[in-house]
Parts: sequence; C-alpha cells; structure tokens
Amino acid sequence: MFVEQGKNLQKKKTFRFSTPAFSAWSQRIQNLEKEYPGLYSSSFLDEQKDLIANRDSSLSQLLTDYENARTSVREKSGEDVFISFNEDKISAITTAPSRTVIQEKGKFEEKLKRGAECIQNILRLQVLAKKFNFWGGEKRGGEQGEKERCIVNKTKKLKVSQESSIEKKNLKMIELSEWGDKLEQWKATLEDDTSQGSFLGLPISDTELDQWVADQYVKAPLFQRKSPEEQKWMKELDEKLVEYLKSKKPDLDEDKWRSFNDACNEVFHPHKIEHYSLNDFSKSLFRAALWQSAERLHDVEKSVHKLQGLYNDTSDDDVKIIRRMYELYPDSHLPSLVALQLQITDPLFAARLVDETRARLEKQLVQRAIKDIVRDFELPYLKQQKDALQQQLDIMCFFVFFVLFELFGIDCSLRQKLSNIDAEIASYDEELPSLEKVLDEYLPEKLWSKNPSDVKEAILQYSAGKGSLDDVVDAVKKTLAPSPESANLTSSDILQMSIRYHNAKHENLDFWNLQEFISTITKIVTCLTNFSNSKQYIDQNLTSDNLLDLSRHMRKRLQGHGIDPLLINLVNILIEDEKISELGRVLGDFSQIMKIYRGEIEGVIASAQELTEDEFRLIMDTLTKANPGKKITMARTVEPGLLAGFVVKAGVQKFDFSLLTHIEKSRQAMQV
Repeated sequence: MFVEQGKNLQKKKTFRFSTPAFSAWSQRIQNLEKEYPGLYSSSFLDEQKDLIANRDSSLSQLLTDYENARTSVREKSGEDVFISFNEDKISAITTAPSRTVIQEKGKFEEKLKRGAECIQNILRLQVLAKKFNFWGGEKRGGEQGEKERCIVNKTKKLKVSQESSIEKKNLKMIELSEWGDKLEQWKATLEDDTSQGSFLGLPISDTELDQWVADQYVKAPLFQRKSPEEQKWMKELDEKLVEYLKSKKPDLDEDKWRSFNDACNEVFHPHKIEHYSLNDFSKSLFRAALWQSAERLHDVEKSVHKLQGLYNDTSDDDVKIIRRMYELYPDSHLPSLVALQLQITDPLFAARLVDETRARLEKQLVQRAIKDIVRDFELPYLKQQKDALQQQLDIMCFFVFFVLFELFGIDCSLRQKLSNIDAEIASYDEELPSLEKVLDEYLPEKLWSKNPSDVKEAILQYSAGKGSLDDVVDAVKKTLAPSPESANLTSSDILQMSIRYHNAKHENLDFWNLQEFISTITKIVTCLTNFSNSKQYIDQNLTSDNLLDLSRHMRKRLQGHGIDPLLINLVNILIEDEKISELGRVLGDFSQIMKIYRGEIEGVIASAQELTEDEFRLIMDTLTKANPGKKITMARTVEPGLLAGFVVKAGVQKFDFSLLTHIEKSRQAMQV
C-alpha cells in the first residue's frame, strides 16, 4: 500500500487540476450543466416573479373560496381551526436560489486543493513512519522494504536520515497528527458556504489596533484636552500607524486607509463619549463594512434593519410548519383545503422544488469529489478494516461456542459491520445518481405521499430545458388538488391536528421565530458548556456536540432572507463566542453608529409647559450652532414635574435648564 502511495507522492508534489480527482470533478460539473440546463437558467428569478403575479391576479377569488370553506368548517366544528387572511397582508418575496456549485466552482476547487494537500502530507508522513519505524517493531526488509526506502530518499524536501534522533521522530509524529486534525477540519467545513464573510481585508484586526493604540498612549505626554498640541500629536499618531501597517503589509493602499481612518476617527474619536457605551461587535461590523466601501456599508445597514425586523417578529413560519405537518402525517384532515391555503400563501413552492432538486444533485457531486480526494488515504484503511473483521468472523465460525455467539448477536453485528464497510468501499466507484432517482427519494414526502409522477415529469422536462416553471406549478396543483374542502371536525380531530402542528414545529428550529431560535441556541450553548449529558437537549437536526452545527443552522436561515455575508459572519461569531443573546443590542448599537457616521443627532426636549414654535426654534438654532454639520432631530414632550424651564436629552448628553433642578441644586448648596 505504502509503495503505491509513495509512487503517487512523486507525481503529486504539486496537486494539479490534471490529476484524476480534479479531472473527474470538472467533467461531472460540465455534464451536470449540459444535461440539466434548466436548473441553471438565468430566467429562474423572472419566472418566480411571474408565479407571484399569477397568484396575485387570482387572489381575490382564491381568498373568497378559502374564506367560505373556513367559515363552513368553523360553523360545523364550533372552532376557528384555520386562520383568516387579509389580502393586503399577503405577500411573497422572490427568493434567489442558493449559490450553485457551478457559480462557486473556483472557490470550491481551492477548498479541494486544501484537502488534497492534507492527504499528500499524511501519505508522505506515513511512508516516513514506515521507513523509520516510528511506531516500533522491525523495519521491513527485502525487496518491499528497499522500494519503500527508495521512495523516501527521493522525497528530498522532507528527507530524514536513517539515524534520525528521537526528537525528530516525535516531531514527525506531531506533524502527522496536525495534518490529521486539518483533514478532519477540512471535511467538517468543506460544504460550508464558500462566500461566507469574515471581517476580510482589514490590514489590522480590532484587537491588534487597540493594543497598538494603548501602547502609544502609555508613552504620550500630558496635553490639555483639545489643545493644538494634542491634535498635532494625534495626527502624528495616525502617520505612525500608517508606517506600522506598511511594515506589515507593503502593498497597503495608503489613500484608502487614510480615508477609512479619518471616517473612523470622526465616529470613534476619544473625546466623543457617546460611542464608549456601544457594543464592540457593532463597531467591528461597521469598520469591516466601511473598509469594503461606502456602498457595502449601506448594504450592511439594510441587512441590519431587515434582521431587526426578523428579530422583533415573534410569529412562526406557519407555511413551512403546515407543509411539514402534512409531510409527516399525510392522513391529516382537510388536505385539499390546506393545499388551497398554501396556494394562497406560498406561490413559490414549485420553484423551491426545482431549487431543491438542483441542490440535492450538487450535494451528491460534492460528496463524490470528497471521496475522490481522500480515496488514496481512506480506501486502503477500509479494506484493512474489512479484512480484520472477516478474520474475526472466520475465527468465530470454528469456535466451540459459536451458537452462544449467535445468541448474543455478535455474529450478526460483525456481518452488519462488514456489510456497511462493503457499501462504503463500493461508494468510491459509484456514479452519481440519476435525476429520476433523486426525485424519487424526496418528492413523495413533499407531495404528502400522493402520486408524484406528474410533478416528477414536469421537473424532468424543466431541468432538461424543455418545460416551464408554470408546468411544474400545474402539476403540483393537480397532485395536491387544492379545493374549498369542508368537513365536520370533532374535538378529537382538532386536538390531533394541534398536536401534529406542534410536533412539526418542534422538529426543526428553522420553523421557529428568530427570538425562539436564539433562545434555544442559548440554552444549547449553556448545556454544552455546563452539562456532560447536553445532547439530550439538542434538536435532532443538531447532531454534533459543538457549535459548528448551530452556526450552519443560523447561516442557512439568514441566507434565505438575503442577509449580507458580513452580518451573517458576525452572527456566527456571536454563536461561537456564546454571546448570541446580545444580538438585539448589537443590531441596535450598529444603527446608532450609523447615525453618528451620518452626523445625525436625535433627542427629546422635555418642558414644564408646551413650548411655542418660537421657543422651540430658538432651542433648535442654538443646538445647530453648537453642532455644525449635524442633522438634529428633536421630539417634544411636556413634563409638568419640571415646574418650569426645559431639559434637552440627546444621546448620552443632557442639558438641564429646569426649575426643578435649580431648586434641587440650591437645596443641596444650603445643606452644605
């Protein structure tokens, strides 16, 4: 085994795209795009808009039919089993499909190359381990041993002499372990979104910048606050920072950095006290977005507002929950009426079926690419494991108490393990499943166990570029047969539907509103931190005892709402740092930073009696002169308890000209 791996080593010092793994990967992508052009059509978004327009054109009649049926069920059952809808509140947002493997091909190939690098180094170190007897025992002799020694000697860059010291051997063992850890990390994160952001591009991290500034202030002379000497020193500090960054990054764009630094200084100036109470995560998000561009900062702000709306919305995703309920319990009552309800509220269901079809095909493509990369490393060990299990089974067959082993199921257990290993070995040579097979795997459940043949054929035609999304919609309607169905539901039937709805909701955290979702993540994090038996608290979709699954769960959800990758990355950091409960404050503080950035001042003027327009204008003029270039917005309130005068509150600043405060100060002075 090691001889063949060593031969591969000599050919793969630099992993090139001409290797079999990458050749197969590229060919499969080409085949996928060629065979299923409809899945990659640029008109997919426009077709979704047409679906919404078609729904809207018939919405009044659909609502009338639904409301009549809903009323009939209520009259017969005595309960409001189904909710009513207001035409003004029904809307649908055209959702772009997730990024495809073809769109992300270049980035994904870079990930595959990192995996190939891990495999190469592990194989190299295994050969060295065999050669230099790292694991003890006798070194292999004869022709086989000589071949392996020749292979190692030809690996010049990492050649180790036969008289290597114990320390060098230990270092190689540590290196082997590190590469093994990197391989496991690569496997765990390979399928993560390749476009997920981080605070990319900044020449210096916030932590390093804070430390550098702190070191400079330690050496700073004493200045009078806001004096010319202090301002001069701060300018010199900015120049010194530029030189420091250039020493670390010679290709630094100085003009871009100076412009960025000036904007940050304006917002986070040491003399401005309003920013000191703001969350550090909010500040980091602002800096990361601003460094990208002013336009990116604007996009992030829009995403923050969208996420704030999601965070404040405490309603559950009823459409997804109801669909899932009928997938889990296809015998539930009134399926035709529910299908009509979903036709009203979820006009993009057919589009999502098409997108899920593509995603499932690409998932198989990705998994096969992984197997091609790790083949030389993992396949030999699977075969070794199979041989060892087969040997145990053969020994058992001759054992005197074979019947006893049978009774305890040991023989069955070994045979099952052998069967599983055989299936795993065979998977390394299996071709990708056909589109028909992929559809057969998931369509019946999505269509509530009804005959999926019409929908399957429509998706096949659309994928081949021969049909339209409208054809898929028509096939779904024909299969689910939405109609104003009516029935007399008993109390037992209603209770059963409520229980099934509850079960469907709690099956998947994605169905919950964002606050519930975050609350659950916080509980899970607490369990992972404090309890050894924490797995019992984890949703069945969160199969790992670490935070990686939680981050993926949240990332997928936010991507579905079109949230900016920088903000998604920040949310992931909050999860990893076990501070996701602070999300509401982080979003609010970012909005406050943006107001400071734009020079906006918001506050309130509280007065003992209602101010006249002239009085209010005089106060505003005074505030405007004191804050040149700022956009000042003040609300007015009346607080009789002030007795007379007024109080101005703006951010963390407060100017009190009330009679109440004057009396309090006078009283305190008299007591002294």
